[in-house]
Amino acid sequence: MNELESYLKDNRADLISEVLDWHEKVFANSLQQAIPHVMYVPASFKIEDELKTTASSPFAYLFMNKLFPKVKADITYTNYIERAALLQNKLKGKSDDGSEIEGLGSALDSISTTLNSILDFDSKVRLSIGDIDIEPHFMKAATFLIEEEMETSLQYQGSGVQRALAFAMLECNASVEASVTGATRTTIVLYEEPELYIHPHLMRRLKNTLQSRSELVEWQVICSTHSPFLIDLANKPQSIKLLKRGVGNSRKVSQLPSNIFEESPDYDERVRLRAVLDFHPSVCESLFAKRVVIVEGDTEVAIFSLGAELVKKYEIEHSQHLDTTVISAGGKWTIPAIVKVLNELDIEYKVIHDTDRKGLSDENLIVAHHLHPYKANEKINSVAKEGTVFLVNDTFEHVLWDKLLEEKDIKSSGKPYNSWKRVRDYLDGTLELRPSCEVALKKIIEFAYCN
Repeated sequence: MNELESYLKDNRADLISEVLDWHEKVFANSLQQAIPHVMYVPASFKIEDELKTTASSPFAYLFMNKLFPKVKADITYTNYIERAALLQNKLKGKSDDGSEIEGLGSALDSISTTLNSILDFDSKVRLSIGDIDIEPHFMKAATFLIEEEMETSLQYQGSGVQRALAFAMLECNASVEASVTGATRTTIVLYEEPELYIHPHLMRRLKNTLQSRSELVEWQVICSTHSPFLIDLANKPQSIKLLKRGVGNSRKVSQLPSNIFEESPDYDERVRLRAVLDFHPSVCESLFAKRVVIVEGDTEVAIFSLGAELVKKYEIEHSQHLDTTVISAGGKWTIPAIVKVLNELDIEYKVIHDTDRKGLSDENLIVAHHLHPYKANEKINSVAKEGTVFLVNDTFEHVLWDKLLEEKDIKSSGKPYNSWKRVRDYLDGTLELRPSCEVALKKIIEFAYCN
């Protein structure tokens, strides 16, 4: 090869192109601490692959680097190796006391006799056992079992248990990989669809585990998910990236800024949103929706649960109710924070909320407390896109009941149920709404579901 290269350089230099570059398969030890260890948990896998005894499997790495060293350090393993060595020496006829395995010599003599009778030899057949490497045999025989009232092989466990065990193995391996002499390597966790195959309560525990890891400086956790319950919208909005299809089938990536929420002593959007999410985690469903209708509370959600039937009754054309997610803001003052998030992520939305004059005059509303529900109207209008806000006059109770005429019929308690029941009876034909109420309700449904 060297002669060929020399010949080409001397005779056909015009055919040679050289590129100055370097490549090394393994990073030098001095550089390893700068290279993060990547821990990948796929959405779909077979636990049998994770538990294989090949050198590249998570179980094999864990067994050889963390579990088996503990086994080897135990006195019983030392005794086991010594007894195995004694057996090997006996097989070779080289035991310290000259003893042999009973019956083995006579069995070999019978073989020697037959051999000599055939070949006219005067020889002796001996049994030869080469050096035995014990560790690979331990590796091949090892596996994990789940002990819960009874021992069960992993292949008979549910997919949620299998994925949780895979995560636990990989995390343990990461701690080994991250240990570099004189420093600590960072670990990047790539977790695909953590919510798969797992009980909702356990999903919350998994979320807490992942969040606690991400708070450590040595860890970074990246998850792809379709679960609104795994999203931390209020505390770390900058940690959320939304990927969706853009123009020409391109990939569009949107990320929330860290300073998206307004914070002041009198009005803190982050705190309000955090409180709402504790009671209504479904707010995060809006991040997965094609279009969103934001309403104030449970009364409106109860009414919109009958949205498809109302669209049919009013014969509304080009309705997009099948592509629309209705979410409760859990209060009027939380709407601005949700709208800001949807603006940043370029998600289509409509906002429907009460005017909340509550019979007050303009003069009284001007001097009302700065957190009076009416004062939220201007805040919402300032952050929402043009044409996306519908003001209900005055509240949703006015839409379903003519308050001036039917004050006695409105029950202050159980508003979500009473409102739903009234619309249900209206749809079933057992109750008639006043014409003004019917017109108002139709306008709201048209606004919510039509562009």
